[in-house]
Amino acid sequence: MKKLVVTCACAALLAACNNGNEKNASEAPLATQSTVAPASNIVKSRAIGTDGTAVEMSFDNNKNEASIDFKGEKLVLQGQKPASGIWYKNDHYELRGKGEELELTKDGQSVFKSSRSIMYGERPLFIAAKTEPCDAGAMKKDCMKVKYSADNPEWEFFYDNIEGFTYEPGNEYELIVNVEKVDNPPADASNIKYTLVKEVSKIKK
Repeated sequence: MKKLVVTCACAALLAACNNGNEKNASEAPLATQSTVAPASNIVKSRAIGTDGTAVEMSFDNNKNEASIDFKGEKLVLQGQKPASGIWYKNDHYELRGKGEELELTKDGQSVFKSSRSIMYGERPLFIAAKTEPCDAGAMKKDCMKVKYSADNPEWEFFYDNIEGFTYEPGNEYELIVNVEKVDNPPADASNIKYTLVKEVSKIKK
């Protein structure tokens, strides 16, 4: 009987300790760094060249590869380490880009070029924690600094707005944005529309 009483007492004590630990864990303060669940690591985009040729692209960040549909040909290019921008290639094709501009070459010869004004689709966008003065047409203002690849050491000015996104200085962001071409925009307005798809992370700097 004594053995049974001791065993029951130990079990009760263990249960009480576990309940206390669970309570403490639930009351533990949350991390101060604000993040949200990561978005999909596959980003799709579409670009129209100056000759009207369309290129469909899918970037798999997990595999570090780009899948491209070019004139009915399916291409898979492996990610490289660019000094800036993006760089993917296979034995014959090479895709390079920076900002909104990209070029596809085959065996060293250019087969596709897009301009900043007509490349659109979903893509990652990284925003620096500080703005800087910039020239925006006829006026000067403070512009966000952005880059389109996490590995790119260089930031560039961003002159547009992102619908659905509110920038808070002092925070560095990773976003997924949708880029659309705007037909017949008002005078002095951009012909590119950026819309927030997902806020992947927001880190206080």
